[in-house]
Amino acid sequence: MRRLLIILGFTIIAAIANAQACKSFINQVYTENTGLKGKVTFDGGTLKMCDFEDTAPNLKKGTEIELLSPKMIKDNTSWNLSHIKVKVIDDKGTGTMNGKIGYMYPASTSFSAFADYTTERINIDNINIKPSNQITPKNNTSFLNKLDTEVTGVTGTVTFDGGTLKQSSFEDTSPNLDKGTALELISPKMLKDNTSIALHHVKVKVLEGPYKGEIGYMYPSSTSFSKYTDYDNTRIKVEDALDVEEDAPFAIPPPPSYTGNFLARLKTEKTGATGIVTFDGGTLKITSFDDSKTHLVYGAKIELLSRDMVKEDGGWNLYHIKVKVIDDLADGRHNGKIGYMYPASTSFVSFANYTEERMEAPKGFSPDLKKDKDENNNNDNFTAAAPTPSDGSYELPSFTNEKTGITGIINSGLGDAYAYTDGSDWAKEVYLKAGTKFELLSKKVFKDAITKYYFIKIKIIADPDKTFTGKTMWVNVDETSIADRANKTDLTIK
Repeated sequence: MRRLLIILGFTIIAAIANAQACKSFINQVYTENTGLKGKVTFDGGTLKMCDFEDTAPNLKKGTEIELLSPKMIKDNTSWNLSHIKVKVIDDKGTGTMNGKIGYMYPASTSFSAFADYTTERINIDNINIKPSNQITPKNNTSFLNKLDTEVTGVTGTVTFDGGTLKQSSFEDTSPNLDKGTALELISPKMLKDNTSIALHHVKVKVLEGPYKGEIGYMYPSSTSFSKYTDYDNTRIKVEDALDVEEDAPFAIPPPPSYTGNFLARLKTEKTGATGIVTFDGGTLKITSFDDSKTHLVYGAKIELLSRDMVKEDGGWNLYHIKVKVIDDLADGRHNGKIGYMYPASTSFVSFANYTEERMEAPKGFSPDLKKDKDENNNNDNFTAAAPTPSDGSYELPSFTNEKTGITGIINSGLGDAYAYTDGSDWAKEVYLKAGTKFELLSKKVFKDAITKYYFIKIKIIADPDKTFTGKTMWVNVDETSIADRANKTDLTIK
């Protein structure tokens, strides 16, 4: 009996300690009454209630939430992502989550369009509350006037449930219009956005529903105007749209789909370029451009298999690159898989040349690949472009151990420090707890061109959990007590 009571006592103490830890976690951002309500826009958006590592509970798309603070907070994981504090109003299910408070990624909510990651705030002054309980931006006149309003006489509908009306910027993710909502085309011209995806938009006026009378930009592919797009002249073929008979609207057939080997659309090349997935849930399209079964997590390591890009058939007419999964950072079931991805969801995005439909000069690339082709039209004799010091290096460091006499501790403001085990090929990151003591093994500093972090080579003298004691590690210098001794110009420790 005494033993049972002791076990029960320990269980109760553990439960109380856990509850206190969760409360402390939630209180990292002070709760404020913003009066702003929004929705979860990503099916399975995680509400982090005790730890930034939480992978549950997952909220349904459409779950109604309340913003509890305009401030954002960065997590202490390798992703270093910002979060917002929210309260669940209606979980669109059993109601068990109603009233729960936690942190979410802004990108999985309708507050995403108002996130300012520089100041780590939600720009609440730019938000209006609509009758549908969604949030929308206050009209941005200069943005809306990028295309002059004209009377085209063309009307149509929203063909994609949740099509976004962009009223403040091309980054807007709300309001979302229901499929079938009537629209008026108010400019024959199309406008290309200023994001990394560089998509075209049409200017429309909403004719019905809670957003009746409002003006904004939409993707042609999410409207019935898509059938009349003329991308060469960046316009909608108004004359064709007006000629369509009322009893057979939008009867133009879709473009033919590719019938050959999907993965062979781009010839596989040895580019020597490796990178990472930069969008959590990035889709690897293996069987078709509509394939959405395989999702890769942020940080998953990939290899670029072609310098060319390919446009999808129909749909949003987006570009894709061919990649191979090196390490999926999960259970490994996707390792070795080959498919196509959007450049914007990878670290290769800054090298995308959409005009030439090519990838320009990451590691292993030549600045002018056309000159490197041999008589068989192959690129295998390319010369590697040397990375600049400001970009960092894609090659893993091989610093020689030296007796520096310098010691330090992990003192990350987030509690844990981002690190890799020496010799692990940096396939999986680890986290060194605050207070971990180390000895510096080299006065050289390595800047990683992928993460953009500065790493130093250390040997662990003592760590709280005794997990890494005696091991040689690479740690982000900014999360250590010797951060002020790092010269990030000449990459040395003073």
